[in-house]
Amino acid sequence: MRAATVLLKGRFSSGFIWNLVGVGIPLAFALYAIPQLLLGYGEVRFGFLTIVWAVIGYFSVFDLGLGRALTRLVAARIAQQGRDIPMLVSTGTLSIAVLGAVFALPLVFTSSFIVSEILKVDRHFAAEFSAALIVMGVSLPLVTTASAMIGILEAYGAFALINRVRLVAGLMNFLAPLLALHFTSSLILATTLLAVLRLLSTSIYIFAVKKLVGDLPRFGLWSSSHLNELWRFGSWITVSNLISPIMSQLDRLVVGAVLALAVLPAYSIPGDMVTRLSFIPVAVVGVLFPEFTKAAAQGSGREEEIYRQSSVLMFFGVLPIAAILYCFAEEALGAWISESFASDSYKLLQWLALGFLFNAMARLPHALLQAAGRPDKTAKIHIAELPIYAAGLWWLLHSFGVLGAAMAWTLRMALDLLLMSFVLARLKNTVVQTSLATVAVCAIATGLLWATSQIEVVWARALVVMCLTLTCAAVALLSLRKLEHSGERT
Repeated sequence: MRAATVLLKGRFSSGFIWNLVGVGIPLAFALYAIPQLLLGYGEVRFGFLTIVWAVIGYFSVFDLGLGRALTRLVAARIAQQGRDIPMLVSTGTLSIAVLGAVFALPLVFTSSFIVSEILKVDRHFAAEFSAALIVMGVSLPLVTTASAMIGILEAYGAFALINRVRLVAGLMNFLAPLLALHFTSSLILATTLLAVLRLLSTSIYIFAVKKLVGDLPRFGLWSSSHLNELWRFGSWITVSNLISPIMSQLDRLVVGAVLALAVLPAYSIPGDMVTRLSFIPVAVVGVLFPEFTKAAAQGSGREEEIYRQSSVLMFFGVLPIAAILYCFAEEALGAWISESFASDSYKLLQWLALGFLFNAMARLPHALLQAAGRPDKTAKIHIAELPIYAAGLWWLLHSFGVLGAAMAWTLRMALDLLLMSFVLARLKNTVVQTSLATVAVCAIATGLLWATSQIEVVWARALVVMCLTLTCAAVALLSLRKLEHSGERT
């Protein structure tokens, strides 16, 4: 008991827990909210609402990589006891806010074209959806600025503060549309409430950064040397950050365009479930990235050990989740939405569960490559993947219908894992064994999940998954303890 208490108070553990709480509780609330939203708004409006959520998530890429650069550079300054952090923060924040405003303009002025020509929305909804996109466009600078603030706070390890705000904002992301339903089924009110929410959360983040950094220059002051430093690192992240979210949301847009918005919920609901579960690997990587950076800045050479232990933690931490989704996809969707919905969508959830596992493991080599100062590698990988994914998505959609979107997404995640692991192994010889082991265990896990799902007796299938979960939990806790010891020596 004492060992467990000490472990939970560790540097990595506390960060993981706060990150999990900040996104996990809103996710649990989403299980209740999504069926209510689907019922209240209808399939067409709810399908567009999922696009609004996707747009909000995509807005953060318009900082052109400067947010991630801020995290890395501020973390390095902390490790080296640099004194120019306030000017670095002021320069980065001002630049990111301006970029958000600049990129908001095209979305605002092309909203009607997007709705009518790209999404091909029925004329009955066109004006409403166009106005909703305009509201989202106006809030773009708030989203980019919040992303910068979170990056700075992560460099300081202020995960408790970040996630208190994230928890409330995440709950309101679903509660605001539910509240709006009491007055109107139009999405204009719902998106306006979401924009006000962004204003409040961004203001809190700005206040927290100013309090933490200390003697912060007045906003408007910036340094060209700091901007050049941010841009050198951020330029390649920009490429990666622009392409990766496009690939993440391309499936929904293409399903809506090639098939119809009415069939989008059959894919977007299980897809959104899996996407939101990504908060677990994101929670791990969010803590590890500044630690990788600090270890590199100190020249301790401990990044490889942290990477090895975090790979074990990640795999055995997310495998039980993938197993539950894959092996009980039909039962879960039937209990959550309806049996008819489950019969149409459970195979999609099975494919997406495998993609969730591959994506979680690919995040670690991606983070280490960027922390090592090689964001160009991750960007080039994403550049190579985009045309392959786009072509595969188009072909699979026409060949298998909406199931093809899930197949394409999962196959892209598998390709991403292979390429990230290969490039990292080429760059750092010390992680070759870990990279090979990661790919191998993911392949074995795929076969194991398929075999378990073939067990027809539900209780027997549940027993196998339970044994797997207990084994994974024990290995994950052991790896977390080793990770804490490794972090103490950086």
